[in-house]
Amino acid sequence: HTAAIFHGQRWEYYYVSIADLKRAKRESTSFGYKPVNYPAIVWPKWSDVTDFIQMAMRPDQRWCLDLETRGGWIACVGLSYGSSPRDIHTLCVPIQTTTGPYWTAVEEATFWRLLGTLMRRNPNLVGQNLFGFDLDFLFDYGCEPSGVYMDTMSAFALLHPELPKALDFLVSLHGSLHYYKMESKTWNAGMPDDQLFTYNTKDTFSTLEISWAAEANLREAGLWDLYNHYV
Repeated sequence: HTAAIFHGQRWEYYYVSIADLKRAKRESTSFGYKPVNYPAIVWPKWSDVTDFIQMAMRPDQRWCLDLETRGGWIACVGLSYGSSPRDIHTLCVPIQTTTGPYWTAVEEATFWRLLGTLMRRNPNLVGQNLFGFDLDFLFDYGCEPSGVYMDTMSAFALLHPELPKALDFLVSLHGSLHYYKMESKTWNAGMPDDQLFTYNTKDTFSTLEISWAAEANLREAGLWDLYNHYV
């Protein structure tokens, strides 16, 4: 609230308020405004997975990875690829459902090999907190990226170190999907598969979409080279 910014002297949220007001004006004055309809495959056939990974391997594609876990185990792997924010394709690869494995043992083993191949061939990987969460799991499956184009959390930390860096905050600023992060508050061992897998596709779609906004802001602030080259 604007009064909270003024009386609490939380001036770091001035930027957030301006961004929210601009978005509210844009959406409220657009005749016939509709939520973004993003193409996502939630219950894939095996051919969907192989075709999707083949397309994501193209060097002109930026691609995103996101894991969802239940009980400390990988429940699904979300994948997205695209050449622009308006051309993003999204797929959820279920691993464990509430009733058991989604694939046969051979199919699942093949999937991990395909994911490892994708990581080696396309270094344009995008993720949110990749190094603190996702890759820690994937190293155990032999999946190691040849490069990372952007971790949206670290990119936003460089842009705005005074602001939150979680994906829910980034989505509220730069995402085009209606806010959905409250859906994760119902997570438990019995959470319906369809809800979890759909949530996963929203995360991968939004993270990849946000990467273009983050890159534009880094370039505008003269921080793109620092983000890529500082160790």
